[in-house]
Amino acid sequence: MGLAERLHEISLPGGAKATLEKELETARIIEAHSEQSLPQITQDSELQEVRSRVVPETSESKYLRLVMASPEAAIIDAYKDIEELVMDKIAPLLGVHANNPSVIVNELVRRELTDSATLNLFGVLRSARNVAAHQRTGISVDEALDYWDHIQNLASKLNFALGRLEVLARQKEK
Repeated sequence: MGLAERLHEISLPGGAKATLEKELETARIIEAHSEQSLPQITQDSELQEVRSRVVPETSESKYLRLVMASPEAAIIDAYKDIEELVMDKIAPLLGVHANNPSVIVNELVRRELTDSATLNLFGVLRSARNVAAHQRTGISVDEALDYWDHIQNLASKLNFALGRLEVLARQKEK
């Protein structure tokens, strides 16, 4: 059973429902039209040469490397980055002391620094991470790549809220 089959639907503001499976299918269609192949390295000497020329690994390249080894581990790692953003950067600016990132995201919504759709996306991606953590097999590379797209969207929304918090903090200092 794939990730999309385990997360059937989410409720959105206004009573609308969207199936994660439908969203993942749309992403698959887009990806199918823009696939790029990575060069294959066949010898250890080639690998050493490439490593000596490579710039530091980006979060995206790290994720792609992890996806190939274990889609489940990649999902867990990507969500961990979201939790670190929420707990290490956003929570201190909010002045909220909580052990649960959901409390922090709820507070962002309460203070109107983000919308309830962000909170819903956070919850869905947390649930998907839990599936990946407890169901150690059966998640496909495509599903993990779809998850990455959603995580990047969530990270953008949370970083926007972080920026708003930083502006408010600077205004208070004046």
